[in-house]
Amino acid sequence: MRFHAVANLVPDLLWSADKNGQWTWCNQRWTEYTGLTIEQSRGSGWLNAVHIEDREATRLAFETMPSRESLRHEHRLRGADGVSSWFLIRAEPVQSAAPEAGQWFGAATNIDDYKRSQADLAASEERLRLVLDSAREFAIFSMDAGRHITSWHQGAQNLLGYSEAEIIGKPADIIFTEEDRAAGTPKAEAEQALAEGRATGEGWRRRKDGTRFWGRGAMMAMHDGAGAAIGLVKILRDETAAQNAREALEKSRQELMAALQTAERARAEAEAAGQAKDRFLAVLSHELRTPLTPVLMGVRIMQLNRDLPPSAGEALEMIARNIQIEARFIDDLLDVSRLRHGKLEIAKEPVDIHEVIRSAIEVSQSEIDAKEQVIEVRLEAANHQCVGDSMRLQQVFWNLVKNASKFTGETGRIRVSTHDAPGMIVVEISDCGIGIRPESLERIFDAFAQEADSRKPGGLGLGLAIARAIAQAHGGDITAASAGFNQGATFAVALPTGGQSGQTGQVR
Repeated sequence: MRFHAVANLVPDLLWSADKNGQWTWCNQRWTEYTGLTIEQSRGSGWLNAVHIEDREATRLAFETMPSRESLRHEHRLRGADGVSSWFLIRAEPVQSAAPEAGQWFGAATNIDDYKRSQADLAASEERLRLVLDSAREFAIFSMDAGRHITSWHQGAQNLLGYSEAEIIGKPADIIFTEEDRAAGTPKAEAEQALAEGRATGEGWRRRKDGTRFWGRGAMMAMHDGAGAAIGLVKILRDETAAQNAREALEKSRQELMAALQTAERARAEAEAAGQAKDRFLAVLSHELRTPLTPVLMGVRIMQLNRDLPPSAGEALEMIARNIQIEARFIDDLLDVSRLRHGKLEIAKEPVDIHEVIRSAIEVSQSEIDAKEQVIEVRLEAANHQCVGDSMRLQQVFWNLVKNASKFTGETGRIRVSTHDAPGMIVVEISDCGIGIRPESLERIFDAFAQEADSRKPGGLGLGLAIARAIAQAHGGDITAASAGFNQGATFAVALPTGGQSGQTGQVR
């Protein structure tokens, strides 16, 4: 999240892609400029913002990313206002030993001004061939060997501000800045042109009113019939826009490098924090779980005493129940730690999914009865045999049934059903409870995430994350659907049928 916050501050359009060139993320500047959402831009959806004439070349460039060490590409992007501008695309593979290695990080920098200036430059160079009358935007003037101005054309007056009457006979050094005159730049340029026939140069030049512009041009020696140098001719043009574009590109490059360094630091810090959290959860869970077992055993032994008054028996039952709840929380923490380290073991044995569902409902029945809820069970799948870990799968269905009861009011209805799908069995657990907001349908599967509108106390927000991990470890998945708040929710568990048994695997 810190990386995303930093990336949203950068003026460039930032994005990341997998090793196949499919986008996985983009920053807020991208969505603001193109009008495409992050979801619309993922995969190859971002190509919809590329100008239709540039789209095929851009697609090919991204498809060949795996064979490149870096990516440099130019294309036009259509803005949300319908206007297209040129962008320079630069991308580098992320150098990391982390599991997400193989991704690319890139930026799109607006170079429309630079491209326009390039076009202007090309047009200007073409017009140079039309000599003085068709070159009014160029400063063209001549000098004697001592660099005193001998002729001054309209283009020079337009650019530099001096009229012909006030400039003839004055030294041409007047158009150079004080810094360049002090450094001897005008003399060095003239000496090179006289010695070699031609000299080129660029830099800040000075107009009559004192304003500066970035001038670029050439100085050439003029010779008489005998080949002797008799003077110099200077052709100068204003390239301030192009220089500004180059400076903007360099500034953007520096900002991008700084952003990349910041992102790398943030990623390293996040990884370190995640590892520290995993170690903490593992140690904390173990230290909390260890003393609970003898306490629960002590309670059970006390419950065997038939001389205890009813109130004491109820208190002991309450203690035992809360110890078991606490143990469940700790087991969830341990499961999260195991999942992160790929150590959650999954047995592979023949399993009857219908039997597993019945067992899960039986475990939850007391909670359902306490709220006078009605549970409808319709197990209609013809193929309900699969290979997996019955205890872990019971944990999945118990969690979903428990949640359905928890988030459904008194006397509410819960429905559990199964049906066949190609190569799969689908188990659906539906309720008529508080529902889930659309923007939270995926977030609820994140570890420690809880729906803000649930208003239900208790729980660590781990159950759904663990349940989905277990389902995916069996080759399936869990999805959630809801029409919105107070509209109920449906969780669908899809598991593959068939497979081989007799093995034990680990979630990775």
